[in-house]
Amino acid sequence: MFTTTYHEERKPVTAQDTQSEKLFRRIGTLVVRHRIWVLMGLLLATLGLGAAAGQIHVDNSNRQWFLQGDETIARYDTFQENFGTDKFIFFLLENEDVFTPSTFEQLDTLQSMLEGIEYKGEAAFGEVTHIGNVQYVKGDTDGIEVIALSEDLGTTPEDFEEMRRRAHARGEYVGVLISENDRAAGLIAEVKLFHDDDKFHPTVIGELREKLSEPPFSELNLSIGGGPIIDTDMDGLTISESQLFGILAALLNIIITLMLFRHWPGVVIPAATVGI
Repeated sequence: MFTTTYHEERKPVTAQDTQSEKLFRRIGTLVVRHRIWVLMGLLLATLGLGAAAGQIHVDNSNRQWFLQGDETIARYDTFQENFGTDKFIFFLLENEDVFTPSTFEQLDTLQSMLEGIEYKGEAAFGEVTHIGNVQYVKGDTDGIEVIALSEDLGTTPEDFEEMRRRAHARGEYVGVLISENDRAAGLIAEVKLFHDDDKFHPTVIGELREKLSEPPFSELNLSIGGGPIIDTDMDGLTISESQLFGILAALLNIIITLMLFRHWPGVVIPAATVGI
């Protein structure tokens, strides 16, 4: 019977070896010499990390992008309490007086524009609510009727004063659809849900911003905000910063590998391996 014996061939350390080469050679020698223990340690670490993987929770909600105590968080919570979700876009239209024919016409034009935005052949926005079309409960001797706030009124100054009275009589309209001083009107547009489609928000918000940059909307004193806009802006910011981070990481990797190996093959081969 023949027995084959393998002997570990060791390269002698010379004065020309760099400190990094000496270090990696020592590490390699220890790993080979104690390979069973190294494999068992790697196996245990993998099992331990795998068991804990199910407990990892990634919270990417909008709340995580604000500092604790930020007033925006309080307004964000109030918005969700009122509407139950953040899948809305809120438009704030500022004028000298909300209760004028021109303001109501601007709100109607804005609503028509939103209803014309589509995504994959479907309307991108659901219900659009503003002071001109919000529901109002009207009661008289004949009973109770639910109508639009301005449905049974005309466009005379007296009619708009009646709209003003009705709006302020309903406390939930003030601070949402109109300001306390009647110099700003709010419009709330519900954004439809397209599940598992990461292009929906950027596409719709991009088209919306393009339309708002053109007349007649560019001539209005208009501000917008909402969950879909925050999502779109944060995604864009993440992509741009990821590109910068990737470039800096690549440069850092080149510098480190060049310092370790002191020749270009030691830089190019790891970089090509990662790139592939």
